[in-house]
Amino acid sequence: MKNYIKSLTGLIDNLITFDSRIAEDDRLKIIPANPTARRPFARQEHCELYLRQSYSNVCPVCGQLMRKNGFKTVYLRGFEISGQPLVLVIAKQKYLCLRISWPAL
Repeated sequence: MKNYIKSLTGLIDNLITFDSRIAEDDRLKIIPANPTARRPFARQEHCELYLRQSYSNVCPVCGQLMRKNGFKTVYLRGFEISGQPLVLVIAKQKYLCLRISWPAL
């Protein structure tokens, strides 16, 4: 990720990159207001920046490689850009360890 984007958004995590699934021109979008939206920031016009976060796939408990298990999308409110709130849309990679048997819930 470019340094000026990091300084603009206040990101310090080196594992966060631009989401490669999103076209380069669509990674920073202005979203119009939606008065019926559930999230408070979506009720007003805002900018969304699409990012991806992925860690190493080694299990912290057993040390074996884990299998990728999809993504979880997280919405974080960032600084304002040109007077509009910035929302960081981060797709976080989920992993599943196959060697650890988790207790049944």
